[in-house]
This record gives sequence, C-alpha cells and structure tokens, in this order.
Amino acid sequence: MRAPWPNLFLVGAPRCGTTSLFTYLAAHPDVFGPSEKEPHYYDRDLLGPGGMSEDEYAALFAGATSERWRLDASALYLYSRGAPAAIGRDVPDAHVVVSLRDPVELVASWHRLLVASGAETILDLVAAIDAEPERREGRGLPPGVVPALLLYTEIGGFAKHVARWREAFGEERVHVVRLETLDATCGQLVRALGLEPVEGQELPHLNPARRTTGVAALMNRPSALRSAARMLLPQGARRAVWHRVNRALTPPAAREPSSSPNACPPICSAEGSPRPRLGSVRSWPAGRWARTRDHRPGIPGRGSRA
Repeated sequence: MRAPWPNLFLVGAPRCGTTSLFTYLAAHPDVFGPSEKEPHYYDRDLLGPGGMSEDEYAALFAGATSERWRLDASALYLYSRGAPAAIGRDVPDAHVVVSLRDPVELVASWHRLLVASGAETILDLVAAIDAEPERREGRGLPPGVVPALLLYTEIGGFAKHVARWREAFGEERVHVVRLETLDATCGQLVRALGLEPVEGQELPHLNPARRTTGVAALMNRPSALRSAARMLLPQGARRAVWHRVNRALTPPAAREPSSSPNACPPICSAEGSPRPRLGSVRSWPAGRWARTRDHRPGIPGRGSRA
C-alpha cells in the first residue's frame, strides 16, 4: 500500500445518491476526491479480475496533499464480502459512508439503470428476479455481465451487508445516511467526519434516472470495438470514454417513476409488503422505512437497524 491512500470510503448503495454525495464531499477543502468515481479496487470478488492495478489506484490519489480525508466512492463495495477486511488491513482507521433508500425503490431503480445501459436483457423486474437462481450459477447472463450486478434481492437486501461493515469498523466509523433526507442531513454527515460544512454549499442532484435507447444497449455489449479499446487504451481512459458515450446515448428520463405499492404492484402487494419470493428485498418490516424519523448520520431510524 502506498501513501497517500484513501481513508474514507463511500461504499454504496447504488442508485442512492452516491454521485451527488461524492461530489458534495469532494468539494470540501478537507476532502480529496479523485477525478474518477467508482474505481472498484476492493470488490474484485464481485466484478472479477481485470480491475485497477495498485499503481493505477494509487495514481488516483497522488494529488492529495494535506486533506484530512481521501475519498474512494465505489457503490458496490457494500456487497463485497472481501472489501471490509481488505480495507481494514490497508487502512485500519478508515471511515465508511453508506447511503440507503427504500429498498424496493432501490431495486426498481437499479433494474431500470441496467436495462438502460444494456446490462440487463430481461425488461420485467419480477421476471429478472425469478431468474436469479440460474444467474447465481453463471447461467442465463447477458454477455460480459457478472452475476453480482443482476442479483436484485442482494442489492435490495442491504441489512446484512451494512452489518458486515459495522462489524469490521465499528458503528462509530460507519455513517449511514438516507437518500430521502440527504439534502437535510449532508451537513450532519460532514460534522460526523470531524469537519465543518462549507457555508452555502448545497447537495447537487446528479446522475438521474436514464431512459433506454437501442444504441446504448448495443454499445454496452461485447464487440470488436470494445475489444480494440481494451488493447489500445489504459483502463482509466477507457472507462472515462465509455462512461461519457454511454451517458450521451442514454439521456435522462423526465423523472424516476415511483415504486410505491400502488404504482408498482409487481414489486409490492397491495398491503405494502413484498411478495414472498421478494421477501429479502425489504430489509426492514413493512412500513418501517417510512415511519423512521431519526435521520442522524449513522442512525437510519431510532431503534432500527439498516
């Protein structure tokens, strides 16, 4: 491990405001945010080999100087079984930030994003969830897509994953915030990190829902162009180019659809509880997410666990 090395990790969850939160934190004079979000250095158990080398990862933070925090924001770290222990070995005093949202809305939003990018070929969410057993075994996957991205009940069932990070770092160093109240609580998060909020700074609203285009889906599938890019461009440049192209080809939707029980009956029953086969999606008892009122960083709801 080299110095400087990150010591603040925004680990997820995806579609929970992590891009906005990364931008907000990186704008603080005592936080160094690298030019690339989502380096995914510590989650190879999910995404497989071929990620950043130690040299490439260290280069992201080479510009850090006297900042108290150096921020790695990789929204799938939350689900990695190996990341907490690996980060704990490399950075024993690290702090962790987790942003969450209603788990059913999270799953629906994640599915929409994967469909828009071409990584998901099953357009119906319930059918995609039904396909999880074979996908866990590596069968029925779209070309070039790893199983971890398509396990929706894992993505939404975040309670056990948050517990793993708390066990590794202690509750005092794992700061949990909620997308629904992030505008009001991001300043509290900054104070929980031992800093003072920048006067007048507001949380930017970035990375909105995307709508699918056929060209974007085609671009995200294996092709001769992608193979040539792997051979000719360094990984950092390749990812930056592909990210820009993909975003250009999948323009923002007018607004992200609601996934309330009435608006999205395939996900929830009329009573607001998930169907039995989606039981692990909603990590708290039905209704608790909406009832929680304590929004302090690190405490998603008084008397509840994330």
